[in-house]
Amino acid sequence: MSGRPIIQNGKLIGFLTVDEAAAKYDVGTSTILAWVHLDMIGHVQIGGVIFIPANENPKINKGETNV
Repeated sequence: MSGRPIIQNGKLIGFLTVDEAAAKYDVGTSTILAWVHLDMIGHVQIGGVIFIPANENPKINKGETNV
């Protein structure tokens, strides 16, 4: 263990919530959840809450609008 904090201001450092990821990628939360379900975006689940790495890029084809 490095002794560095993993939570700051009540937020997991380096990760986005589903709502934050939806805003970042300009899609709805249902799309983010679909990407998670289809393993199209990296994620971790802690206590039933899904977190997306802040530097993650979804694995979608360019120009693809439907998942």
